[in-house]
Amino acid sequence: MLEDFSALINGDPIEGFSLRQNWLREGEAEDLKAIYRLLSASRDGEGILRRAFEGILPAELFPYTGRLLEQGIFPECPDAILFSLYPPGISTGPHRDAPQYGETIAGLSLGETATMIFEHINGTRQRLTAHLPEGSLYIMRGEARHQYTHRTTPINGLRWSVTFRQLQPHMRMKKDVEWMRVH
Repeated sequence: MLEDFSALINGDPIEGFSLRQNWLREGEAEDLKAIYRLLSASRDGEGILRRAFEGILPAELFPYTGRLLEQGIFPECPDAILFSLYPPGISTGPHRDAPQYGETIAGLSLGETATMIFEHINGTRQRLTAHLPEGSLYIMRGEARHQYTHRTTPINGLRWSVTFRQLQPHMRMKKDVEWMRVH
């Protein structure tokens, strides 16, 4: 599955960024969209519908988290997942995922092809553009994770993303304590 996808990436390579096209198996994109539809989501300030899971994950997601682990993308099973639905015309602003989510971020793109733009945090013109067709998986770690912001451009149709992360150990303990207080 490690093929050459240079046609999907424009710009100089960034250490720690990789893209795997067709990571999903046949029917899995529709399965994930159906899972999203079953979840209650809330709209954020940008108009994006989001649903997050941290700690205890729905069993329907185990095939995906297990595959990420089997392929060595994560050293331990991801325990933080964010489902997002982007309506037409919506984009994300430049950001870096919060440090509490560890070294590796992996995201699945579903629906309309998205364009993700990486820009170095030092303000130089170092930039990379990646096109994320349905079923593709992007992976950020190292320099790509910590030294670049990333954003998406507006799209014409619906796009879903499923972001897989791993809580830092001290955050896992905090989530466990919160869960024990509630239960």
